[in-house]
Amino acid sequence: MAQCDQGNACGNFYCAYLHPPEWDPCEVGSKCVDIMCSHTSHPPDRILQQQQQENNNRELQLPISKPLKSIEQRQIERQNTPLPILAAKDEFCRRLQKERVLVVRAETGSGKSTQLPQYAAEYFGGLVVCTQPRVIAAISLARRVANEYDGISVGKSVGYRVGHASVGKDNNRVPGTDILYVTDAALVQENQESGVLRDTRVLIIDEAHERSLYTDIVIGMAKLLLKMRPTDFYVVISSATVDPSKFLDFFQLTDSSVLNVPGRLYDVYIDYVPNSRDSIVEHAVSILFKLYDQFQGHTLVFLPGAREIQQAIDLFNRKIPKNCVALPLYAALSPEEQNQVLQFDEGSNSELRMVVFCTNIAETSVTINNVRLIIDSGLVKEARFDNKRRLPIIETVQISRSSADQRTGRAGRTAPGHCFRLYEQTDLTRPNIEPAIRRSSLDLVALRIICLRLDPTEFPFIDPPDATVIEASLSLLKELSCIDTNHVITRRGQLFNELSFDPCYSAFLVDTYLEHGPILDLLATVVPILATPGFRSDMVGALEEEKQAARNRVIDGAKEHDSDLLYLVSIFRKWCASGSIDPITRSCQICHMRSAKEASCASCRAAYSRTHLLNNRTLCIIENLYETTIKVLTNPHWQLNPGTLVDAKESDALGINLKKHFPERHGQILPKRARFKDATMVQSGFHAVLSDSSVFSHRKIVNPHFIAMSVVELSCGVHLIDQLHPCQSPSESTEQPIITNAVVNS
Repeated sequence: MAQCDQGNACGNFYCAYLHPPEWDPCEVGSKCVDIMCSHTSHPPDRILQQQQQENNNRELQLPISKPLKSIEQRQIERQNTPLPILAAKDEFCRRLQKERVLVVRAETGSGKSTQLPQYAAEYFGGLVVCTQPRVIAAISLARRVANEYDGISVGKSVGYRVGHASVGKDNNRVPGTDILYVTDAALVQENQESGVLRDTRVLIIDEAHERSLYTDIVIGMAKLLLKMRPTDFYVVISSATVDPSKFLDFFQLTDSSVLNVPGRLYDVYIDYVPNSRDSIVEHAVSILFKLYDQFQGHTLVFLPGAREIQQAIDLFNRKIPKNCVALPLYAALSPEEQNQVLQFDEGSNSELRMVVFCTNIAETSVTINNVRLIIDSGLVKEARFDNKRRLPIIETVQISRSSADQRTGRAGRTAPGHCFRLYEQTDLTRPNIEPAIRRSSLDLVALRIICLRLDPTEFPFIDPPDATVIEASLSLLKELSCIDTNHVITRRGQLFNELSFDPCYSAFLVDTYLEHGPILDLLATVVPILATPGFRSDMVGALEEEKQAARNRVIDGAKEHDSDLLYLVSIFRKWCASGSIDPITRSCQICHMRSAKEASCASCRAAYSRTHLLNNRTLCIIENLYETTIKVLTNPHWQLNPGTLVDAKESDALGINLKKHFPERHGQILPKRARFKDATMVQSGFHAVLSDSSVFSHRKIVNPHFIAMSVVELSCGVHLIDQLHPCQSPSESTEQPIITNAVVNS
């Protein structure tokens, strides 16, 4: 991580760069009015209100060492490096003010994601909120726009919100007075907590074509807010490949038209090279080797998932060309690993070329410069929830035409580009992505909507989900005592909403805590691990030797643990212990750098993650969820009275309560295993395969009964189980009914 160029003078508590050991920023920042404040670094525009009566409350303003950019400065810079969107600035502002809802179709490279929020902030005043479907996009855009808008890092005019608030320094929520980049899910949560949309003047829903689960919720909320605030609230729907008719109809914009903005400056040529016999990985790498010397610049290779990416990197690295670097890019990577791609051209060696093996994360929002060649597998992994079996299904499916266009548009920004599609043109049968709202569990969504004092059956979805799916979620919420018979939220439901987990996870968490209070720390670690996609024991590793090291780690873990959950908890706790901060000097005990977050040193934790092949970003998310869970459950507001652990080990208590709350996850290891038949799920009767990342795959099984907290049906029909924990056999079980009224339902 780079050093901050302001050093000790940096007054930005949220600055992401490293500082000298004596750096001591004030978390209150420019709002700090304590003239005797012990912290030595404050923002340059801080105003001190002197408390001494003899000074009669006169204000003392510190000299500004680096003033923020003025509107005039920003305008000059935009003219010097014009983006295509600049030509539409005046029309955008004028039409948005007149029409209140504006659909903007801006091609890749137009600058819509960085410029539209700035135009809106300057023209309308007030707060501009710009939503993004992914964390990496929200953070990277906020940092770039902060530099363009203010000339400094995030934390002044520009900020971001990408998740739960955490204890100490909050890496998920950085304040911004003018512009906030937020993930869709974070905006829904934030609006419930602080009513941020009440203070929002302009809401920009970016990359609307992706139609993520919470994007559709935000779109529905926007429609409701337009009716509530008919004079001072404005909505922008923006995308490169959006279908405008659906949004125009939804917002009843009969007299409106789309604002079209051209994008890339150079042509991108498309060739189709369908695969006949090889695997998609082998075919992609084979095409890459044939084409590599024919092109300059960087290359993007789109593959369906992390496993295929790692296989492709292994294969490509065997004969990697000179002065070439192969890098992965997918959502589960740490920010440091993602930045290797995003900041590649900032390095000193300009002769190096980069080949990025990526998922659909590289389709939108993130900008990778100097890309000339695209190799598109045409595939994407898509999650689908089977409501009848309450089982997630992971499918590898053909992308839509809009996604294909997005992938093609990644090239041609600085010179003519070329896209090779590894499929037939006729394979693109879907015009757009199927909205996630129609293929996801709606349990938490229904709870969120009810907490907004709205009826999920009447919520304005742009693409309403099947009514039976909503009714199934409402029935579950009643069963868990989250809502009453009239669909009114209960106190227990309010608690579950604040916890923000899937309601079934929250029920397990709360009910087990009320029985076995002393294992709160374990519970508050296990549930975030279960709720965080991608946290598996075969963490990160692109090279074969790295993956073998990860497998060896699982084998070693199997010697100490008979539970995947306890093994994963041990990994998390060891990571937490790394990069500890001396409470007196407030310096890291490893690198001796001062950290604004007193609990840990972020850079040393990241180094620990790299050394041990762990996913640092995922671990940070789990830590935030852990801290939030402890904070919520111990909050006196909820009046929870935890029980006492009696005659039970932590592991046994965990197994008993997991089986109570997830009986459909109960399985049994088969005494004689066969291909695709390692275990049987007791209730459903289907066979399942043990994940190689499970400790159950590497130890002698004494107790064959387990609860599998990860059960996924693959597109080939095979059921893969992971995150196993031992439980009692049916003959040993003395289970009691699930507690559903442990929190007063009022």
